[in-house]
Amino acid sequence: MKLSLKINYILLPVMVVIFSIAGVFSYTSQKMHLNSSLSEKLHNELGYISHDLNEAFRELDFAIRMSLESYYIQKYLFEIYDDTTQYYMEKELARYINQLKLNHGAIESFALVDINGEELIYFNTSDPFKKYSADTVVTDHLATIKQALDLKGVARVNASTYKLDDGVEGPEFFIIKTFTPEQSFTIPTFSKGQTLLTAVIRAKAGHYDEFQESVKSKVGPYAQLILKPNSTSHSLTNAEQIKEITQPDYEFGFQLVHDLWSIKICLPQEQLNEWYKPFQLLYAVIVLLVTVVTFLILKWLIVKQVIKPVERLSEQVESVNYDDLVYIERSKSNDEVSILTNKFINLITELDGLAKKDSLTGLPNRKKFNLDITRIMNNCTKTDKKGAVIYFDIDNFKHVNDKYGHHIGDHLLVVFAERLVESFVDFEWETLTISDVEFARLSGDEFAIIVGGLDDLNILTEFADRILSLFESGFEVDGIQFDVGVSVGISVYPDDAKTVTKLVNNADSAMYSCKKIAGKNHYQFYSKEMDREIKRHAQINEDLKEAIRTNQMYLTYMPVYDIEKGKIKGAEVLIRTNYEALRSYGPADFIPIAESSGLIKHIDYWVLENALQRLSVWIQDLDFDGTLAINFSSWQLSNSDFVNVLSGMLMRYEIPAHMVEMEITETCFIPGDKQNIERLKELKELGVKVSLDDFGTGYTAFSQLISYPIDTLKIDRMFVNAIDSESTDKQLIEVIIEMAKIYDLNIIAEGIETASQLDYVRSKGCQAVQGFLLSKPLRENDFIDAWKRGSLPEYS
Repeated sequence: MKLSLKINYILLPVMVVIFSIAGVFSYTSQKMHLNSSLSEKLHNELGYISHDLNEAFRELDFAIRMSLESYYIQKYLFEIYDDTTQYYMEKELARYINQLKLNHGAIESFALVDINGEELIYFNTSDPFKKYSADTVVTDHLATIKQALDLKGVARVNASTYKLDDGVEGPEFFIIKTFTPEQSFTIPTFSKGQTLLTAVIRAKAGHYDEFQESVKSKVGPYAQLILKPNSTSHSLTNAEQIKEITQPDYEFGFQLVHDLWSIKICLPQEQLNEWYKPFQLLYAVIVLLVTVVTFLILKWLIVKQVIKPVERLSEQVESVNYDDLVYIERSKSNDEVSILTNKFINLITELDGLAKKDSLTGLPNRKKFNLDITRIMNNCTKTDKKGAVIYFDIDNFKHVNDKYGHHIGDHLLVVFAERLVESFVDFEWETLTISDVEFARLSGDEFAIIVGGLDDLNILTEFADRILSLFESGFEVDGIQFDVGVSVGISVYPDDAKTVTKLVNNADSAMYSCKKIAGKNHYQFYSKEMDREIKRHAQINEDLKEAIRTNQMYLTYMPVYDIEKGKIKGAEVLIRTNYEALRSYGPADFIPIAESSGLIKHIDYWVLENALQRLSVWIQDLDFDGTLAINFSSWQLSNSDFVNVLSGMLMRYEIPAHMVEMEITETCFIPGDKQNIERLKELKELGVKVSLDDFGTGYTAFSQLISYPIDTLKIDRMFVNAIDSESTDKQLIEVIIEMAKIYDLNIIAEGIETASQLDYVRSKGCQAVQGFLLSKPLRENDFIDAWKRGSLPEYS
């Protein structure tokens, strides 16, 4: 997906989310403002209604006080009348009370009762024939006063009781006031024996309908006003509390709570939605417009300032030929995108250089090598010249890493690369030009040189000799002489190959042939005979795999004789095959090939498994008490599982470890290698014996023997063969035997083929021998027969 299209999917959703959130916050803020304004209105209305009710009670309370102190009440209380006169007096009193004008309502009824609640005077302004009926509140009020007087005789009591009551036509004010004509109304203390009277007055709330209209006009037509009585009170206070309430189907409301009443104003969800809807639509339109406009402006700016420069850079990068020098036009502006573009160009150029250069040596790498070889060989074709690929592989380089560490190994590679280039530059190449040459480090310790424009191929031989001369006595770096060599493989264009791939493969094959066949620290030109030899090795390797798969390998046993006792002390296990394709090859032919291909691991385990299985049978059936020597390859020295595998086999076949001797060839054993020594120590700790085969052919110094965890030295047949000649190697046998005695090591001379050889090693103190003079390698049954005979065979 292009950046110009991807920006739509990135920028637009982000902007929609951001502006939507902003719109929601703005709308929520507006909604909160509306709610705040509405809350203020509701608070004001509730306060207004509550204040009006309070004023109504105060006005009615004042009216009662004035009535009780009026001429008619005083005259009624202090004068005695007959029934007719009293009747007219009551009428006058009712007319007086009816004439009282109240701003907040109208008096509904008036009653005057004694302490026992007996009616003295009663009239109802709306129903003249209605009889007085004592209310529970009046009864409780009088009972409280009577109880206080009965207990103490003198009591300070709440002379007034106030209550808001539900009337038929709306709320009614209800006031109860106890007094005595014998003292002032302001004195709330009464004594037992005083004449106590109680006035009971009920009045209609005059402004209730106005409250309803006011709420609907100021708040909304759907607003609901609910006025309910709360409880009685003995005083009139302004104490009240407003709190938010919720009730079913109503979203918004407040309640004012007073001692005498509870007032609620609620708004339904429908009305709130109607109020909110215009703002919802407004903010939705604003969010949409702002999003679209902002998106279009930002996209235009991004396309102009970012995407277009990036597209130009992309087009230039795509047009670059990475097989050659990278050149991309730089931006001349000074803005951030231009700076980034130029830095990106620098990065591409640097990465291209790094991609074609070896980071350790600074030489071109395999990628650059593949590009250069095509160019140079094409030039050879055009100029009718010859070219060559020269492969270099450092022999025994792994030993340097293992012994000295990888940092020393890396330093050796750097020094070799420098000397390789210096040797090439100092060499006389006649008319060679710089464009006809390229160096490369292909991998680990493999290097290569591509040379073009050649007329005489002999010059390649001379150059190869010069490189080999760098390793005549090892390779010296910083005063240290490293025991390494170099194998050189050379392939010529177009004589050996006409394609680059084939030319490279031939140079690699020549180098491989030099290392495995001609011997290390040599050079080798590619040839068809050499190619055939490589193919032969490959075929033998495949045949070995098939022989193992089809179980066409078998073991033979080379008897080892104790010279002093004159009997067999054990045997060396040797592998053979009856696979048809391998009949003409011996172990000396196929074992090295197996080692180079890695197949030797499977062969080692196969030999171990089968040899130990037969040894187990011999121990059980024949009471065999000899030692079985089993060869293992140098590959196992780096195999961390080898000792565990061997230990498992010994346990499985119930074989005493001391009856097994693990044998390794000295030439496979790298002196001073800590890993090798540790692996041999692990074998020793397992309880098996360890022997060093072909001693004298490798690099082991006598002084190093003391640090090796070995039990036996096997003198190589090369020294044994020297016994019948005047070679100086003959004297080394005596030296080896004496050194073995010093280090308390057993000695076995192998390859004994003549009686004089046997007599010589016996005279020098050698304890054991093996060779064709005494016996050839035997199949199992023949070896068992020889074991049972016990004595040395006759020889002459």
